[in-house]
Formats: sequence, structure tokens, C-alpha cells
Amino acid sequence: FTVELLLRIAAYGRWFFQVLGWQWACLDIILVALSYVDVILVILDIEGQSQTGAAKALSFIRMARIMRMIRMLRLFGELRLMLQMVLNSLLSLFWLLIFLVLL
Repeated sequence: FTVELLLRIAAYGRWFFQVLGWQWACLDIILVALSYVDVILVILDIEGQSQTGAAKALSFIRMARIMRMIRMLRLFGELRLMLQMVLNSLLSLFWLLIFLVLL
């Protein structure tokens, strides 16, 4: 995510926060920063200790990354539709394979 963010900043330059979807750019910056905090906390082994406030924050940081994946699903609506169609056709494919084995 860091490389993607740096490439987008390099591409847009000073207009990075002025392009369409600048809110997503802010979310990306927050998520990248939280990922670095997550790495630092794992290195310091905060998670291995009791359920302190830092360990709970670490769990929240990990859940925040899911927001980025939701954004990606929104951007690829057609891909999601195709995946849904393939998954819905698996039952028919199963019965087709049974039928072919019986022949």
C-alpha cells in the first residue's frame, strides 16, 4: 500500500488532495500510517502482553484495513458481479459433473 500511495502522490503532485476522490486518498494515508503503527507494535511484542489498551488498539488497526478492501470491491463492481455469477453456478457445475461421471 505504501508503494501505491507514494506513486499516486508522485503522479498527482500538489493536486493529490484536490482530485476527485480525495477522501479516499486521506483514508489511504491513515491506513498506511496505521499499518506502520501495527508493525511497530508487533515488533515491540505489545500483543503478547495482557489485553492492554495498546493491544486493543492493535486489533482496531487490523480491522480498519478491511475498509480498504471494501473500497476495492466498490471499484470493481463488474468483477464482483462476475465472481458472484461463477459462485452461483457452482451447484449446476457439480450436477453436470455427476451426470458426466454416470455416463
